[in-house]
Amino acid sequence: MGTAIFHDDKCPNCGSDKVFVELNCSTQEYAQYCAACGSYESFFFRYHANRLVQKTTVLPLDKVALTVRICSSDGGTDAVVWDAPLPAGADTEFIEHYLGHRHEELKRSHPQFAGPDLEALEKQHGGSALCCVEKRLDRPSSWDGQPYLCLSCIGSGLAIQEEHGQPVFLCRRARYKYRHSTGCGVIHIEDAAGATTYRRVFSRGTTEERALRLWAAHTGERTNYERSYMTLIADGKLRLLKGAKPIL
Repeated sequence: MGTAIFHDDKCPNCGSDKVFVELNCSTQEYAQYCAACGSYESFFFRYHANRLVQKTTVLPLDKVALTVRICSSDGGTDAVVWDAPLPAGADTEFIEHYLGHRHEELKRSHPQFAGPDLEALEKQHGGSALCCVEKRLDRPSSWDGQPYLCLSCIGSGLAIQEEHGQPVFLCRRARYKYRHSTGCGVIHIEDAAGATTYRRVFSRGTTEERALRLWAAHTGERTNYERSYMTLIADGKLRLLKGAKPIL
């Protein structure tokens, strides 16, 4: 397991590039914070006794689709560009091989399966191909407007097993917590030793007068003004009210 830390993303709220992102490369859990306006976003799985909390869903096989989505160079995932039903005789190993792009093995073990030509799809649509297993929906998803719900995301366990004499698709999806808050400015004050003595994210409606009163109340002789700053979003623009830190 590894963790990546990024400092060069753009904040979708204020446009600043002073965004700190910590990403767990193994689980794709992340926390993102903008030091300029205070906006915050995080995605973490739920755990109990160091194990993922999962919700189990049982689906008939005709509700499951093998798909290919195209991942663009900017990290976004495009629409489904190829889909097919599960072939007769598909089992859990078939699912694992399909997701792992081991399609030549599948063609030998399931000759009736005409797998996707990933290279041709990448050339046609641009980006890289991502093999997915998805639930067919009766209407477009509110997430991406496609009539699919991806089941093969990180934290999920997929299997095909018999239930009451019939094969069914079993999906154990990890429960997660998603948090998002929009900041309207930040007051960040440090002392000479580099310790943070006061920090606050401004909420919508905070006035410049109110912000300046807070600055006056929490700064003094021990304040390191070179590392302390205060910003405020007014009329849709981020302003640096106090401090010498190049935050904008």
